[in-house]
Amino acid sequence: MSPWASPVILVPKRDSDKPRMVIDYRKLNAVTIPLVYPIINIEDFLFLLNGSAIFAVMDVFSMYYQIEVEEDKSKTAFVTPTGHYEFNRMSFGLQGAPATSAKAVSTILADLINVDIFVYFDDILIFAKSFDELMLKIAMVLDCLRTHDLNLKPSKCEFAVNKAKYLGHEVSGEGIKPDMERVQAIDRMRTPKNVQEVKSILGMASFYRKFINDFAAITELLIKLIRKNAIFNWAGEQEAALQTLKKRLISPPVLAHFDPNAMLELRTDACGYAIGGVLLQHENNELNEGRVLQFMSRSLNKCERNYSPIEKEALAVIWCIGKSRHFLQGKKFIITTDAHSLCWLLNIKDPNGRIARWTLRLQPYLFEIRYRAGHLHNDADCLSRKIINNDRIIEDDFDEIPCYVIGRTTATNIKEHKKTDQYCQKIRKLLNDTELTKNARKRIMKKYIELNGLLYKRSMIDRRMEYLLLVPKSLLEQAIRGCHDLDSSGHFGIISTYHRFKKRFYAPKMLKQVKKYVQSCNKCQLRNLKHGKQEGLQKPIPVSETLFGTIFTDIFGPIVETEDKYAYVLVIVDQLSKYCVAEPLKNADSETTVKVLHEKWILKFGVPKVIVSDNGRNFVSEFTKSYFKRMGIIHKTSSPFHPQGHSPVERLIRTIQDGLGKVIDDTHRNWKEKLPSIVFAYNTTVNKSTKMSPFFICYGIEARTEVESYFGRERIDEILRIEMIEKVIENLKYSRKLAKIAIENLQRQNKKKFRPQTPSKELQGRRIGTSAKTAAQGRAE
Repeated sequence: MSPWASPVILVPKRDSDKPRMVIDYRKLNAVTIPLVYPIINIEDFLFLLNGSAIFAVMDVFSMYYQIEVEEDKSKTAFVTPTGHYEFNRMSFGLQGAPATSAKAVSTILADLINVDIFVYFDDILIFAKSFDELMLKIAMVLDCLRTHDLNLKPSKCEFAVNKAKYLGHEVSGEGIKPDMERVQAIDRMRTPKNVQEVKSILGMASFYRKFINDFAAITELLIKLIRKNAIFNWAGEQEAALQTLKKRLISPPVLAHFDPNAMLELRTDACGYAIGGVLLQHENNELNEGRVLQFMSRSLNKCERNYSPIEKEALAVIWCIGKSRHFLQGKKFIITTDAHSLCWLLNIKDPNGRIARWTLRLQPYLFEIRYRAGHLHNDADCLSRKIINNDRIIEDDFDEIPCYVIGRTTATNIKEHKKTDQYCQKIRKLLNDTELTKNARKRIMKKYIELNGLLYKRSMIDRRMEYLLLVPKSLLEQAIRGCHDLDSSGHFGIISTYHRFKKRFYAPKMLKQVKKYVQSCNKCQLRNLKHGKQEGLQKPIPVSETLFGTIFTDIFGPIVETEDKYAYVLVIVDQLSKYCVAEPLKNADSETTVKVLHEKWILKFGVPKVIVSDNGRNFVSEFTKSYFKRMGIIHKTSSPFHPQGHSPVERLIRTIQDGLGKVIDDTHRNWKEKLPSIVFAYNTTVNKSTKMSPFFICYGIEARTEVESYFGRERIDEILRIEMIEKVIENLKYSRKLAKIAIENLQRQNKKKFRPQTPSKELQGRRIGTSAKTAAQGRAE
């Protein structure tokens, strides 16, 4: 007899016709003090399998029934129709049973665990590099089990196999992949009829998400069905997503075994909504394609989304290192990122706040941060882009959740995103609505057009019709990033980025979104300077009536020397159009200056009437004077130590320097490779003075940029190029006339910026002096 009595439940066994008797101990467990024993994470043993080629799997027979109950037998009592019974051996259903069995096996095999074998509860995996080594390990395991009278179940044991199924995985000498029997079970599942069945499918598939680097992208439509207050509507799109998921699960990649002698590389990235990373290992200590050890990604919580871009990049590094710490601890590794300033941020001497805490978390690790351009960083980049919008709060150390992953944006990607974008769907619905009145349909057709599955908005810009690609809200940040962060976009300011965006794309509240993004750009915050009013009065330079009639030129340097010995940059800019050319120089002597000026400008754009420069020796030497005289060029020089005298080129140099400072690497020696991109960015950006881009003033059309190519935007007006020729010519005439007027207006505005209290004096006929200061020697920062 016992004061305790629990009911009996019979549960069918997977591998037997006989049911398993289970006692319903819920009442007993409710008053039982929990017994805790650490359960090993399966990820922790992966590094042990490197080099293993042969395996064995053992399973302890009815492990619970092989452990005696020494005390409190009365509490295990259960009731049957034939009487009241107690267990002499540990029963299923007891709260402390799993921890007790795990502790028992771990204690018995303590000398072998994580060296020769791996144990998870009563499942034992033995691995070896050769058959003889395997036999020796099997003998040691059997001796330990025999000593403690533990029996194995032969039907669940495998010996000397090349592939072994263990804990839902198939391990072999090649690597690790999912257990195909379990995957096929998912494949055979019927189409879900309700939310619970969708959750069941996602739960089973999520166990293998580390094998599928675009898991979240595939399951996006399924995840939407299980969100709070979502309406369950299973349609063709959901069915296609489910079939794609099943197909990917049936043919997953094989993750590599961890090699402690191989070089490890952690590639991380972040966007406005998510962070992600890929852990690779490279053989022979050479950076190559490498083999994947782990995929990881998660969305950002509400607070993290307010971080600056560089802080998000730093968070990606911190979180990914935490997820991969069992691989990275005690080993030097490389962190590859497309955020150049991250190299500085994590090595700052006097950090504070959040950065200080993150720096402390990185101290146990030995790593080197390397920069990699964004267009080469697609594997990690894709894990952080276009993540599913999830409002759930996630702390730094929480497990990863599904995210929406894409690689390089294509027209196909945009079409898929537009299917779920409310604004785009509203426009498409109006375009296809046959019930609209004739006038209403005419109005909507005047504003919007659909071409090749993409939506465009008609808009008058600079007296010409432009077709702007509608950007879905989920891709808006990526489009703004392309108009700001790319080398060919130059990291220019809010207005310049806004004009670059609005001439190619359309989205509601564009200026607000652009302003928010540019103001959060860490590179711009670190580099940009504020300038106040200057002393003195200003006399504007007369504006040329013709294109390329007056040009300004100057040289800046020496700067950090490149590997091929370039240390100077010659900058030339047209006064009317603001079109510029910048060429690297090995030296700044007169012969080199004249040679580059002649080849890179005059032979392309013709001989100017006037050239304005400073009083540098290379511009006022006899050699240069003779060249100007021979070409019939009027040479004018600005006042000494008064850069405002040739302000167009001086302001341009500052723009180029700021742009280069945001894209060059740590050595600063790759500025020569980045220079053409910055120049292109300047020439294709709306100029403050002309209100048009230099490229448009010169050629009558806007240049096609990288971000347009990424998003698949078509130049609809260029499809009818012959009909556009007259409009291009008209644009050229109008734009150049308008540019002259705009420059003169800006000159009048700039004149007001100089302090008005400075007295004006009549200096004609008087002797004047100039400052005796000389230019500082050394490198230009």
